[in-house]
Amino acid sequence: MVGKRRGRRLIAYLFDVGRARPKRTPSPAQLAAIEKATREHQARAAARRGYTRTDLTTLTDPGPGWDETTTHQEEPTMPNTDTNTGTVPIVEGGPGAPTRLTPSGRGQRLAFLRTVAAVNQAKYHREQLDQLVVEAENAGRSEDFGRRLAQQLAEAEDQLAAEDPWRNPHALTHALAEALYWSPGSDLAAARVQQIGEQLAHRWGVVLDGVDPETCTVGIDPAFDAAAAQLAVDRAVVRARERAVAETLSQIPMPEPSQDRVVAAVTAWYDAEGAGTATPHDSDALAARLEELHGDLSALDLAQPERDQVRFTVDYLWRDVGQVDLLDTPVMVDPGQEVRGRVPQLLQAFAEQRIAPAEIGAEISVMTVADQQAVREAGRAIRAGDEVDVRLWPGYADRDQLREQLETYARDAVEAGREADYLAETDLAPFDAALVGINDDIEDRIERMSLSHDQLLAAAEAAKGLAPAERHQIRAVLADVEAGVAEDYELPELMWVDERSKAQLDTDRSHRQGAVLAQTFCREAMQAIADGKAQPSNAHTQTLEGVLSTVGDNLYSVASGSVDDAHRTQFVKDRTALGRALTAAGVYAETKADIRELVDTRARQAGKLGRGAVEREQRWKTRTAEILARRDDAIAQRRAANASVAPSARICTTRPDRATGQSTATALPSYTVGVQQKHSREVER
Repeated sequence: MVGKRRGRRLIAYLFDVGRARPKRTPSPAQLAAIEKATREHQARAAARRGYTRTDLTTLTDPGPGWDETTTHQEEPTMPNTDTNTGTVPIVEGGPGAPTRLTPSGRGQRLAFLRTVAAVNQAKYHREQLDQLVVEAENAGRSEDFGRRLAQQLAEAEDQLAAEDPWRNPHALTHALAEALYWSPGSDLAAARVQQIGEQLAHRWGVVLDGVDPETCTVGIDPAFDAAAAQLAVDRAVVRARERAVAETLSQIPMPEPSQDRVVAAVTAWYDAEGAGTATPHDSDALAARLEELHGDLSALDLAQPERDQVRFTVDYLWRDVGQVDLLDTPVMVDPGQEVRGRVPQLLQAFAEQRIAPAEIGAEISVMTVADQQAVREAGRAIRAGDEVDVRLWPGYADRDQLREQLETYARDAVEAGREADYLAETDLAPFDAALVGINDDIEDRIERMSLSHDQLLAAAEAAKGLAPAERHQIRAVLADVEAGVAEDYELPELMWVDERSKAQLDTDRSHRQGAVLAQTFCREAMQAIADGKAQPSNAHTQTLEGVLSTVGDNLYSVASGSVDDAHRTQFVKDRTALGRALTAAGVYAETKADIRELVDTRARQAGKLGRGAVEREQRWKTRTAEILARRDDAIAQRRAANASVAPSARICTTRPDRATGQSTATALPSYTVGVQQKHSREVER
C-alpha cells in the first residue's frame, strides 16, 4: 500500500516484477476502442479551443517556412510561449496588448475560485464518464450501465432540487459541479446551472458562460462594481453584529419595566441615522458605535446587577472585553452544564489511559451529585472492559471542540484567500488552470469548510448548554472569517461566557503580564551590558543571553503565580549564576551593580504580579463554590417542594430523561443575573 485517498487504500506493485501482473497483449477490438476513445477525446479538446472535428482532418498550407532551409544561430531567441488560460476574459486595453480582467476584492476572488473549481471538477468527472461509457460499450454492458446511470441521475436531480447552493459560501462549488456534470442529460440540472450563474453574476460579477461542462467558461463582468459589492458585504458583517447585540439584550430575563427600557434604547441605537455604514476595518467607527450604545444604556434606570449584565453582554458581543474584570461579570452558564459537553472526551481519554481518574474527578466536581454519579458509573464500566456510550448527555456543546473547529475554519479561510489571490493574479497555462480544484488542497479545503460551516451553524442553532450570547458569537465569528476582516484572523479573546472559559482567560492575562516582564528584563539587561565600558566577546555574549533568559523564565513563573519557596530558591541560584557570568565576561562593577538593581526591581514586580495572580485564582475558586452552593440549594428546595405534593399528583409522572437536562437543567434560571432579580440579588457574585 502506498497511501490512502478519501479512505480508499492505494496499492501499487510498480517495481516488484515478482508480484506485478503480467502484461497482456491487447486484442484488435481493444485497440479499436482505444483509438476511438482517443479520437473522441481529441475532438472534445479541440472543441474547447474553438476547432471543429473537420478542422482536425483538413490539410492546410504549413507556410513558407517549411520550404526554406533553417539557418541556426549561436544564440537563438526564445519563442513567445505566453498563453491565455481561457478562464478570465481578455479585453482590449487601447493601442497596446490586450488586458486580462482580474477579479478584485476578497469576495469576487473567492467566488471566482469556487466557480473555477466547480467547472473544472465537472469537466474532469464528465471526461471520466465518457471513458466509462466507452468501456461499457466495449464490454457489452451498455444497457446495465445506462440503467445505473439513469438511477444516479434521478438521485442527483432530487438532491439538486432539495439542496440550497447558497446555504453557505462553500456549498456553491459542489452544487455547481453536480449541476454542470448532469446538465447534458437533465433539464433540471441545466436550469440549476443557469440559476447559479445568474446569482453569481448578480452578487459578484462572475460570469458563467454556458451550461455544457465541455464548453463552459468562467469570466469577469467588466461592468461589475466589485468594490461596491465588497463594501456592502463588509457593512453587513458589522450590521449582523449590531443585530446580535440588540436581539441578545432583548432576551435577557429581567423585570418588565427594565426590559422595556433596554429594548427601547437598543432599538433606537440600531435604527439611528447613519447606522449600518461601519465596516470591520474601520476601528474608529466601531469604537464610536460602541461608545454611543454604552452612553444610551448608562442613562437608563436599571438595578446594578441588570446594568452589569447588559454592559458585559455588549462588550462580549462587540469583542471588547480587554478592560473588563472577569471576576465582576455575571454568571451566564451553569458550570455543571458546561462539563456535560466535555464528558465524552474525558471518558474517551480515560479509556485510552491518557487521563488519570483524579483529573476526571476534578473536572466533574462542579456537576450535581447525580451527574457525577452517572460519570463515575460510566468510568467503572470502562475499567471493567464493557462497551460504553460516552455520550451521556447527547447534544450538549463541547466548547473546546467548537473553538478548535472555529480556529481551523479561520485558518482555512486565510489559505483560501491566498489561493484566490494567486489564481486572480497569476496567468496560468491552460493545462494548469484546468487542474484547479481537482484532487488538490483547494478541493479538500472547500469541502472541509462547507462541512464545518454547516456543523457550526447547527451548533449555534440547536446545541444544548450554550448561552444565547454564545450562539450569536458563533454566527458573528463565521461572518467575520468569511468576510476576511483581518489578514491573520484570530478568534475573540473571550469566545465563551462560561465560568471555566472566563477563569482561563484571566489566567492567560496573568501569564501575558509575566511574559512581558521577562522580555523587558532581558532586553534592558542586554542594553545595559552593551552600553557598558567593557564589551564582552561573542562567546561571552551568548552565555550571558542564556543566563539572562533563565532569569527571565524564573521571573515569568513568579509573575504567573508560582510564588512558593522552591521558586524563590531557584531565583536566588539563577541570580548568583548571572553574577558569575557577568564577572567571567569582564563586565565592570558599575554595570554589574546596575544589572543587579534591575534584577531586584523586576523581581519585586514579578512578586507583586504573582501574589495578585494567586489571589485571583483563589477568588475564582470561591466564586465557583458559591455558584455551586446556590445551585445545590435550589435543587434541594425543589425536591422539598415536590415531596410536599400529594402522591396522586405524582403517580403519572415519568422519569426525566438524562439528555433533557436531568437534575440541573431546570436550575439554570437561578444562575443568570437577569432571572435572579425575581429570586435573589446575589447571582452576579
